[in-house]
Amino acid sequence: MKSNFNSKITCFFLFFSFPLWSLAHTQEQVQMANNPLAKANSIGFQNYYTPSLYGLEGMSANTFMVRPVLTG
Repeated sequence: MKSNFNSKITCFFLFFSFPLWSLAHTQEQVQMANNPLAKANSIGFQNYYTPSLYGLEGMSANTFMVRPVLTG
């Protein structure tokens, strides 16, 4: 029963968020996204999680990184 409920929730969000995915982009935005030399600021979040470490019982590792890229 819970699986059926989860699939209904997923379908609901996919149906109502579709108009957000179908927004058109201008030619300038597409060219800037594909240009590695474009001047665009960004920030990246990355999380590395290791549920167990070799040789250490009951130990885990979790590393969170923030990588800002500022272009002038």
